[in-house]
Amino acid sequence: VGSVGEISGTVGGSAWLAGPTVAGQTPTAFRIGELAATGGLTPSLGTIEQVVAVGLPVHVLVRPRAGGFQHDADEIALMAVDVRHAVRAGASGVVVGVLDARGDVDRDAVARLRDAADGRDVTFHRALDVVPDRLAALRTLADLGVRRVLTSGGAARTILGLDELAAMVREETGVEIMAGGGLRAQDVAPLLVAGVDAVHLSASVERDDRGPAGPG
Repeated sequence: VGSVGEISGTVGGSAWLAGPTVAGQTPTAFRIGELAATGGLTPSLGTIEQVVAVGLPVHVLVRPRAGGFQHDADEIALMAVDVRHAVRAGASGVVVGVLDARGDVDRDAVARLRDAADGRDVTFHRALDVVPDRLAALRTLADLGVRRVLTSGGAARTILGLDELAAMVREETGVEIMAGGGLRAQDVAPLLVAGVDAVHLSASVERDDRGPAGPG
């Protein structure tokens, strides 16, 4: 039936997500990224190494800035370097997403990042939710050798994108469909019935800072 669950917390002040898991089982992977409030940014090398040391597979978000997903040549070059650093630090995979000027999957950029991953899993993140044709994008990602996609089906909440997610499953591209975005526990069962391979949950908590951050 696929994997369910990702639990967010903090490691060294950085956001981490543990999952996917099957209910009642131990988490099988971590996905880590800085500044979860922005949608996530590339974590530090130290954070990657700390989480890898836990002993579970780690999938590292590689995103150089907040905002949209159309990255220029310098940003793509930086992302490729970050992917290689993550792999050398022991990551089992990377999580990326780049769109071209039309808003479609940037084939050249994704291929470059895939190659930088040196055979590790590549997940295409929720940039997929803003492309004009998700099914066409899914086929493109399959051609590029992407292992999985994280998507809400283009909806504000994953459960509202159920029909689109089911359509993506029916494409049978071989790309794993991980449903995520505004997901609640009661949404998991219908998503699994729709045939998604995994779900992405967040169960974060807020903590008070231990001291003042300073003026400005």
